[in-house]
Amino acid sequence: MSLHAKNKLSSYLPACGCGWLRQDISNKSYRFEPASVPMPDSALRGEVLTFTFSHSVIYPGTTRTYWIYIPAAYKPETPACLYVAMDGISFNTPTVFDYLIAKKEMPITIGVFVQAGKIMILSFC
Repeated sequence: MSLHAKNKLSSYLPACGCGWLRQDISNKSYRFEPASVPMPDSALRGEVLTFTFSHSVIYPGTTRTYWIYIPAAYKPETPACLYVAMDGISFNTPTVFDYLIAKKEMPITIGVFVQAGKIMILSFC
């Protein structure tokens, strides 16, 4: 590796030396994405249902929240695609799904978003 490459690489490493790379995004500008804004027509917005699962047989004592997104265009008699995310809802996903489905840029898709489990602390008092 050349000295120039080493110097460039070292500028992205934190001083602590833990080895995580980071990006310099201070001068980045991102174009506006209309998919990130809720649909103005509420009839096109899907529904997000929230549930909690707290009776795990495999991981006793854990609880996790999960959400199910049902698009407004979903009809139970017609098969739909399924999207599963294991890190909960992020990046405003239901809003993006609403936009893409309404624009016919994405098939009708049901979303299941599962948050990581949390260990419930039992009180013995």
